Amino acid sequence: MQRISWWGHCKSGLSRWALVGAVAAGFTFSGCATPVYLAKLGWGQAGIILHTKPNDAVLDDPAVDPSVKEKIGLVLEAKAYGEEKIGLAETSNFLGFYQVQGPCLLYVVSACPKDRLESHHWWFPITGKVTTKGFFRHDDALREKRKLEGKGLDVFVQGAQAYSTLGWFKDPVFSTMLAQDRAVLVNVVIHELTHATVFFKDQLDFNEQIAHFVGCQGAVDFSGVRFGPGSPDQERAEGIMDDGILFARFMRSVCRRLSDLYTQPLPLTFKLEERENIFREVKQEFERLREQFRTDFYLGFEDVRLNNAVILAMARYVANIEQIQKIYEALEKDLRKTVAFFKQLEKENVSDPEGYLSTWLGERCSGEGGSRHHDEE
Repeated sequence: MQRISWWGHCKSGLSRWALVGAVAAGFTFSGCATPVYLAKLGWGQAGIILHTKPNDAVLDDPAVDPSVKEKIGLVLEAKAYGEEKIGLAETSNFLGFYQVQGPCLLYVVSACPKDRLESHHWWFPITGKVTTKGFFRHDDALREKRKLEGKGLDVFVQGAQAYSTLGWFKDPVFSTMLAQDRAVLVNVVIHELTHATVFFKDQLDFNEQIAHFVGCQGAVDFSGVRFGPGSPDQERAEGIMDDGILFARFMRSVCRRLSDLYTQPLPLTFKLEERENIFREVKQEFERLREQFRTDFYLGFEDVRLNNAVILAMARYVANIEQIQKIYEALEKDLRKTVAFFKQLEKENVSDPEGYLSTWLGERCSGEGGSRHHDEE
């Protein structure tokens, strides 16, 4: 199988791709960010705006590879499907094309203490508390990595192929997106449009989990309509969804074992030694798990040097996917109703959305009544 690393770890060589994050936090104005950091982000975003070409110009250019034109067409189809059938926000995103120079569009830094699974965070006025920080230059990301490591933190640097500015700018089709197969490309498009539709402040990980589920299920639904039920594209999309469930369970087990270790009243040196043993065992367990995967989507885990920041980054997208899937099933497996459900929660400023979901599902299962949200579109 083709090796694709979902999280796209960045070290001496970059993995082929990362299934994006909402790194929009890096593109909002922050009173606590340094002027240099903001200037570099502004310069990078300005360059993207300046060098983005209208899709029509790309599609009419005889020098452009036909496969690129085909993928741009697919992006526009997926965008229309997401807006019309799933109820995603109608935006001006993906109406232009930007050629990325290099293997990644963006480099995303996350960090974590060595003795607990608690994400280091930054704060931005629009997005609130976030657990990732984006950089256009790899050198800048590595500089931030060294700075955080100097504070005694575990750090992880990922490469991303797309990002959402949450409607602040018109996000183009990035050339890095088009390197993916059709099922994954549709997933990415719907994922990013979901970020422009639903966004809970101070809940970056939860936002990613919603977008991840909607992207995966949306790709399944779209592929069935566009390429036919049971088509290779739909089977690919379904396989990615199923593999996400397996990987989520695996990562929850890993997090439990590490948390159990870190909560014990033991010396830090002992905890650090023991966690290395857990990391080795986890790698061995993944080798057995990979035989159950239907796709190559999550392969690459075995190649990453593990630390707490890596574990949290890998769990970020899938940690809550089964709970969100249960919401989807409770809403008659209607993705449009599911998106409307989360939009309503955002509108009502639910402060603990994960806790709300648990209560909502518990009430339905116990027969005590549901929530008014399930009827809303």
